[in-house]
Amino acid sequence: MTRPIHVELPRLCDGQALVEFLAAHGLAGSVVSVNEHCELEVHDALDSDERLRREFEAALGSWLAQHGSPLVPASSREREYVLRPPGD
Repeated sequence: MTRPIHVELPRLCDGQALVEFLAAHGLAGSVVSVNEHCELEVHDALDSDERLRREFEAALGSWLAQHGSPLVPASSREREYVLRPPGD
């Protein structure tokens, strides 16, 4: 397991908002210390299969955009994708 990243925020009210934002991006964060500032620990929350899927989808989206491709990716089944014209 990788070591966590530590983040110090000047305001406690920002801590939970950052934890929620990180969760939407596959990271687990938690408030670990509160005094005159707020400290978070951040861990990877995704298993390797989920990380592969997200990284593939992001890379595929970039590739389609760079090539001006009119294709739209669709997931036909878990771990299977089909590239189709829009509306197909």
